[in-house]
Amino acid sequence: GRTGHGTLTRLNVVDNGVPVYGVGAVSLATERFATVITIPLVSGLNEILISATDKSGNESLRHVFRVSQLNKPVPKGRLFVVSVGVTTYPDSTWNLKYAAGDADAVAETFKTATGFDGVEVMKATNKDVNMAMLPKIAAFLAGAAPNDEVILFFSGHGTLDGKGVFHFVTYDFKPNDVTRLGLRYQELVALLDNVKARRKMLLLDACFSGEAVRTAVVSQSSEMFDELSDLRYESGVASIAATSSSDPAYDEIDGRHLGHSPFAYAVIKVAQSPFTATQTSAPVTFSTLADYVNKTVGMLTGNLQQTNVREGNVRNDFVVFLGTSLAD
Repeated sequence: GRTGHGTLTRLNVVDNGVPVYGVGAVSLATERFATVITIPLVSGLNEILISATDKSGNESLRHVFRVSQLNKPVPKGRLFVVSVGVTTYPDSTWNLKYAAGDADAVAETFKTATGFDGVEVMKATNKDVNMAMLPKIAAFLAGAAPNDEVILFFSGHGTLDGKGVFHFVTYDFKPNDVTRLGLRYQELVALLDNVKARRKMLLLDACFSGEAVRTAVVSQSSEMFDELSDLRYESGVASIAATSSSDPAYDEIDGRHLGHSPFAYAVIKVAQSPFTATQTSAPVTFSTLADYVNKTVGMLTGNLQQTNVREGNVRNDFVVFLGTSLAD
């Protein structure tokens, strides 16, 4: 590649909507560039986009290559699940009812997921959910390969700092210290960006977890919108947030004894009984899951809570699961 506008700064390589080398791409510092790159393919069709960006942010035309990887037998890939929930906090006024239990239930449900060559589960609840936990999660996910799938489930409180930036509230947070509010959304994005698996999904059951919109609360800064846009448009991650904008994510609903938050209840229900939940015998894709969770949460809360779907990978509406050993 070369440019007439100055120095090339990055080589972008995307396979099925997922940056092969992360959102940072391959760093360059030259006006001309030629190399041979090796791209690990996933089973089936690979739509590969290659382009270059210069220091002014100008992107070249995208070269598109379509290559099929035909393996027999077709590898199913492994499923990696990270399930996190915080019910109790040092200040009991922050306590929730179901978050930790929901993390336990999600972990147990996906342990029996079918359609994979194996399932690996990491769970953290209450005191184990802290601001220093991301390296442990990264180490757990380091074994994921391109054909694998990764699901992150976080349940607990969410909060915005003074700039409108979302934080998942960890057990060790300090409400009066802006540097100790919990895990910043961008940290979760970076974590997933470094995972080699091409099928990546984030399920976030917390207040303020939805897309930033122009409201009195969220419009304090465009930074939160920018961070969520990173997840949607660059990382190839598909995500479902339990709530839109500044609306609350309910931990329980008066008069209903679900044993879970509405969001977790919907996720567990469709995983355990996909055919009953979706009324189809087809595998559960991301879009199917998102539609079912949104409708179920709305029904359970009388539309007081609406989920926010950020489908970061429109080129790959991947199969999330076929069901579990408990499935109908």
